[in-house]
Amino acid sequence: TRPEAEVHEIIRRIRAGSDAETVAHQLGTADFLLQVQLKPETRCRYQFLYSPSMPSYLQTSTNPFIHTLIHEWNENDHAGTASVPPLWESEEKCKAQYLRPVHAASIVDSRMDEIIPSQWTTVNADDDLMRTLIHYFLDDMLAGSSTFCSPLLVNAILAVGCHCQNHRSQPAEFWNPNSLGYRFLAEAKRLWAVEESRERSLTTLQAALIINTIVNMFGMDTLASAYLVQAIDIAHELGLFEPTTYLKHKKLRHSYDLTACTLSLQFQTAPLLRTPPHSPLPDPDLNPDWYSEIWLKYPSTSVLVPMQYRYTFMARVDFSLILNPAILQASTNESDNQVVQNGAGRIIETIEKLEAWYRTLPDPLLPSNIVFPSQLKLHLHFCYVLIQLYEILASYGNNSSPPLLLDQDKLQKSLTHYRAYFETILRIHYLRHSFEYGNMMLP
Repeated sequence: TRPEAEVHEIIRRIRAGSDAETVAHQLGTADFLLQVQLKPETRCRYQFLYSPSMPSYLQTSTNPFIHTLIHEWNENDHAGTASVPPLWESEEKCKAQYLRPVHAASIVDSRMDEIIPSQWTTVNADDDLMRTLIHYFLDDMLAGSSTFCSPLLVNAILAVGCHCQNHRSQPAEFWNPNSLGYRFLAEAKRLWAVEESRERSLTTLQAALIINTIVNMFGMDTLASAYLVQAIDIAHELGLFEPTTYLKHKKLRHSYDLTACTLSLQFQTAPLLRTPPHSPLPDPDLNPDWYSEIWLKYPSTSVLVPMQYRYTFMARVDFSLILNPAILQASTNESDNQVVQNGAGRIIETIEKLEAWYRTLPDPLLPSNIVFPSQLKLHLHFCYVLIQLYEILASYGNNSSPPLLLDQDKLQKSLTHYRAYFETILRIHYLRHSFEYGNMMLP
């Protein structure tokens, strides 16, 4: 790899009797000026802990998650020799999200530098720290308004932020009164008790959802469910599930509709809402401003990357519109015989609807393009549900009455595929983003 003139000089020195070790040392240290001009490697990928390579049973031509830029993996690569697709400098800047973990990026929002979180909480913490832990409510935080922001909501958000910033506190030690996350959550619970006796508001509802999430993370499901039930009661009081066209305040109307859809998203539990909200979500392509945008800036590049969360949120809502009725139907009080007779047919129908939904995902959510944790988790949830449904079908077999003409080979093949996809997504998530930072929705 050396120029021909240098090769001749090296040979000349060896023939002249120079020590081979000295020549090798000079070759390794002589190009200091060249070395300082080299750009540092900005790509980052984590390594598996116990086995350095991706399992061979996942590296198949039919696995759509193997052949993606996010994990830079080809079929015959191993962890130590993974081939990286060559990218032009301009292309690399535009694809920074595929080459770096999301926690290396920072959210670009000028309002973040102006807010003063300490005005909204009694917890003694540095404002700069709280800014790193904290889109509508930011505007009201600046103006001092309470339509989209309140001390209760701010403290709940800061408590979640402490869990995600695990290098700043001990998020798992929710019992430790000295941890910052404990103090923010305790303050949020105190303010919740105060607001319970007052007129309910949108921020009270949203804070209940956040407290539900963080308490769930601590394994206290019963307590967390109580907050969710109260959040739905508040939503009914505010009329979130009715048409909101009567609201003249545009931001408030949008917040009502978005929060109502959020309440409709349930995971591995019977939905508390039997029908979806009356106000449908607008088309993400035709109304991108309705959803707003989150812009990320990665190190070593000035190019801002949009998260395009509007597509993820819309896809999650459509996913729930299929799954929730199926769960409600399955939770009815049917006898075991009725379940065996009717259940398999319902499951097949649900699978067909879910797979049709999956085939219509927009371009940013295709397996070849996904990169952010929220996108990976959407595919993870889909695969998880399909695995559960196919496992139930496999247990039925052809023993139902009347017998279901199930192709057992096809059923087992589908089950094997989705199990492989599920594991691949988890591994890709670790390779790119790791599990060092808070991730509340991974199973």
